[in-house]
Amino acid sequence: MLGQVTISVQTEKGRKEFAENEPILVNVILQVKGKDLHQQTPLRLFSTSKFEVLEQGSEQSSFYDEKTGILVNQIHYQTLLRAKKSGKYKIGSASVEVNDKLYYTEPFDIQVYEGGAYAENKNDLSLKLTVDNRSPYQNEKVVAVVTAYSKNIDALKKIRKISLPHHPKIKVLHSDFSKEIVEKNDDIHSQVVAVFTLSPEASGWVKIPSIQGEMNTNSAKLVSNSIQLQVKDIPIAEKKKSEVVGNYEINIRADEKKPPIVGQPYSVFVTIEGEGNLVEKHLPTLKKSAHYKVFPPKVTQNKTNKGTAHILEYIILPKKAGTLQVKTESFIFFNPITESYQEIAPKLVVLNSILPEEDTSSDVVEHDSKDILPSNNQLSKEEKKDSYNFFQQIRPYLQYGFPVVLLVAVFLILRKKKHHNKKHLSAAEQGISSDISKRVMAYLDEMFLSVTERDFDNYFTVYHKLSMYMEKIFSANDDEGILGAIENQCGRNISERYKEIHQKIRLEKFAPHHDTEHFYELTQELKTIMQSIIAEI
Repeated sequence: MLGQVTISVQTEKGRKEFAENEPILVNVILQVKGKDLHQQTPLRLFSTSKFEVLEQGSEQSSFYDEKTGILVNQIHYQTLLRAKKSGKYKIGSASVEVNDKLYYTEPFDIQVYEGGAYAENKNDLSLKLTVDNRSPYQNEKVVAVVTAYSKNIDALKKIRKISLPHHPKIKVLHSDFSKEIVEKNDDIHSQVVAVFTLSPEASGWVKIPSIQGEMNTNSAKLVSNSIQLQVKDIPIAEKKKSEVVGNYEINIRADEKKPPIVGQPYSVFVTIEGEGNLVEKHLPTLKKSAHYKVFPPKVTQNKTNKGTAHILEYIILPKKAGTLQVKTESFIFFNPITESYQEIAPKLVVLNSILPEEDTSSDVVEHDSKDILPSNNQLSKEEKKDSYNFFQQIRPYLQYGFPVVLLVAVFLILRKKKHHNKKHLSAAEQGISSDISKRVMAYLDEMFLSVTERDFDNYFTVYHKLSMYMEKIFSANDDEGILGAIENQCGRNISERYKEIHQKIRLEKFAPHHDTEHFYELTQELKTIMQSIIAEI
């Protein structure tokens, strides 16, 4: 008969000495290997009558031994004890009967000493580590929960830092140190103090190391139990090898606010939703195309009833007008529920891109010149009074030389009228310049506000409005027209500076991450250039 029965009882790390009031974690592991072995009795445990039982639990699992291919049935029992007083204690034997044979462990002694850090400070604290799955597949997500226990509820507040020691075969996907509500069972208070989302990167036995906790009252440290994982290897399927383990759904949609325009950025949203070990480097990608350029996505996350939704905002630049087929690449993952690979076929969104001159969605500010420029033939009351006084002054001289005086009068009237026209034209030009300055500064103020609020979508929307307004001011149809007009009126230096800042801001549109300080600097540079342009208009 090919088979084996092993049973063990040991304290955490094999310790035999403890401080008074210090929690004592005892592990009992029973393994029955072989299909012909039948367990006839439940696992009998040692007596805990001389201890205070803080917490206890068990887990049963089955797996195949990698080396022999034999089925293994395992029971892992844990109990967290506390000695009622100092002294010597015996941890008794555990036993089980398999195929009419009795298997048992040898008892051993432990020593509990009076005093120690726990007793001195009366913190009465202990940490316990639990996981949601002890037999995961390689790369499958495992949630590890760290819970603190104490009779004294105030002692829970003294836990300052929780850390998970590095393990070369375990990847930490996420850590959450927000404390949950304190619960009470009999006279023991408990509180979840940390949750680690892990992913074992190797198959076989992988041990999650003991979690360590620090206290804010002294140098004493808390140490939890460790947990052994029996990690199953993922089957190797031809052409379908993937490190992603879990269960996912994917969909794709386009920006519905506007049509895609050739040469202008356009947003396509890909959402992958589910539960598993998904990290950024494995997120779904868009297929490359000769008809559009793809930029790296901006990624956001939120919780849903299906797990976690990763929302990828891809920026594409259409290169041609007409129909565009934007697709995702196929996505492969291993589903631990079905124990098989699954493939999500490419998702498709069909777009109809247009040329820039076909776009009717631009927000262009119109100026009504009749509100700014007064008519040249409209004279105020003061102007009419000035003319009347002038004629009163020359009237006595008309009788002495009408022809000469008439010529002088006509000359003076024309000169005075020219002066009035020039005065009004200058005022009109100043009014236009002042109005342009106010509108430009209003756009810039809104851009600064968008940076402060980190609303970068609005930032680029406002900048687009400013660019369209510049086209209106210089009667230009595109960027080249604006640059030419600025060069003619303001000089080549200002034109080059405007071109450079325009390119910098457009490039930031496609950046996967935006730095607030950098945007402040860009906007301040733009403001300086715009002030130089307005001064020359």
